[in-house]
Amino acid sequence: MSAEDRYQRVNLRIPKELHARIMEVADARSHSMNAEIIQRLEQSLRIGGPVSTVKSDELNPEESLLIKIWRAMDIDQKLGIMAFLKAFIDRSAS
Repeated sequence: MSAEDRYQRVNLRIPKELHARIMEVADARSHSMNAEIIQRLEQSLRIGGPVSTVKSDELNPEESLLIKIWRAMDIDQKLGIMAFLKAFIDRSAS
């Protein structure tokens, strides 16, 4: 199976402001806009999305609290936390 066979081309209409923001974030993370959108869609479907595989009764209280806080954050706050964690992990690995 070729790489092309794994993908479905989609035409998507989004507000210009959202497009600009996605491009800005993708550039900051050295991703293409397509890769950024795919990553975010995959993440949203893993936890907290409509087909979440994590059940609330499987989480400990700390995990539940983290998810509640995460869901209350806006995108800039989430990106800041992710950048901090990446730097923390990178430094810990050194």
